[in-house]
Amino acid sequence: MFRGWSRGAALASWCALTGCSEPDLPSSEVWTPPAIALREDGWRCGELHAHSDHSHDGEDTVAALVGLAASLGTIPVTTLLPEYVDNGLDFLALTDHRTIDGLSDPGWTSDRLLLIGGQESGDPSRIGHGLAWGIDRLIVDDPDLDGVTAADVAATIADVHDLGGAFGVAHPTLGDYPWGWETLGADSIEVWNGGWSDQSPTMTSADIEGLLARGGESSEALLHAVGLQGAGGSMQALAMYEALLSQGVHLAITGGSDRHQLRAPGFPAMYVRAESDGIAGIVAGIRARHTFVSRTPTSTQLLLEVRVGGVEYGLGDRVPVPPGGVEVEVSLRVGRGLGGRALLIAGEDVEPAGDMLERAELDEPVNAYDERFTVSLWAEPGQWVYPMVWDPLFAPGLTEEESARVRALAEATVGSRLGEESLLLWLARDLGGDGALDSARCGPGGWSPGQLLCLPKDTRGVTVLVPDIYDRALNVITSEERITEWAMGAIGSAVMFVEA
Repeated sequence: MFRGWSRGAALASWCALTGCSEPDLPSSEVWTPPAIALREDGWRCGELHAHSDHSHDGEDTVAALVGLAASLGTIPVTTLLPEYVDNGLDFLALTDHRTIDGLSDPGWTSDRLLLIGGQESGDPSRIGHGLAWGIDRLIVDDPDLDGVTAADVAATIADVHDLGGAFGVAHPTLGDYPWGWETLGADSIEVWNGGWSDQSPTMTSADIEGLLARGGESSEALLHAVGLQGAGGSMQALAMYEALLSQGVHLAITGGSDRHQLRAPGFPAMYVRAESDGIAGIVAGIRARHTFVSRTPTSTQLLLEVRVGGVEYGLGDRVPVPPGGVEVEVSLRVGRGLGGRALLIAGEDVEPAGDMLERAELDEPVNAYDERFTVSLWAEPGQWVYPMVWDPLFAPGLTEEESARVRALAEATVGSRLGEESLLLWLARDLGGDGALDSARCGPGGWSPGQLLCLPKDTRGVTVLVPDIYDRALNVITSEERITEWAMGAIGSAVMFVEA
């Protein structure tokens, strides 16, 4: 059962610790906190980074991938996990490596999901990868077959835009595939690839040397990110994002599962505010930076409001202010984040060579299921602010055995280059023995609360839905190569202040 919200006794003890107000629970055992990023307001939840067997390293048929993504909000998943009722995915992007063959596959159809054509570009020599969304023809990223160059990257981004699509930098600090190019007109940067910690080991100077030896480039922003050691690759990607902001480069934050096998799509969950229906609305939302990423489709959400002179702005907006600056009101709304930690991170246009580009303008406990935090800031052109929420690593109401398992799993992610597959295999065997990985037993007949759910839509292997109590461990926040008491909960695109 979903431990974060399902047990009245656990909730009471959690509120006793945090000082939160316990809601009046309905008679049903399960109560799901309401969303704040509403579909009626244009918010859509989905997956922007997933692979099929049309990629050289993908496992799923296209039909299986679509079925897995669509299954989250449907029976039988919602029978055991009712928090997924109305909290499934709305869209799925297919981003196979250097091919769009999957878009003409007969399985590329759905009456439940908005399907978005895409592609992952990137030199096989591992110089850097990018994601294209909203395209319907192949983007050739190395037309001269002489290795991808900065000019090729710029041409790729231009081609994507000419097709009406959006382009995002993929896993920029993943040591084997780092992004060393200047951003060259990209629309977004993927700071959250797979789990916050289980799929993103810390990038080192040796990785930079390897990148250069393969003919790649290393930007100032990437060098700044690699200077952050001991916090993992995802935090380095966030440091790179901050360095780009401090250079005046304003990108959307994105995240994706980078689904190849084993882990269900939608973890993390990508939220985009679309002003219109269809693919064009999602693409425009990304390019407008109206985005945030959450740990799961049912966990923490956040919204940002900035008020200047009676005008309201939101996530990712460019906010005009006078040359000499002005006082602004910044409001962070946190939903489903009870017991977490709400942060507003701010910075300005400075050289990113230093260790610290940012400061916390807000760092407060979240004591309600829907809570708003408001601060007044002096904003000048070139400054920026983005929101973030950390979830407690340990969900309320855990048994001693569950707590020990969460800690062991979290510690296994630190410094690991095994990747999510090995960690999930370890967890599956620990919970249910080798039978938990038997594809013949996948389906609701083998499910039980607190166990990995083996989803039946995977026809070639095993795909697991990780319970919330263990998903937190795969997203643990680390410091100095040690786990903290926190997991990444949600993070949103920065507002940038520009001269009016």
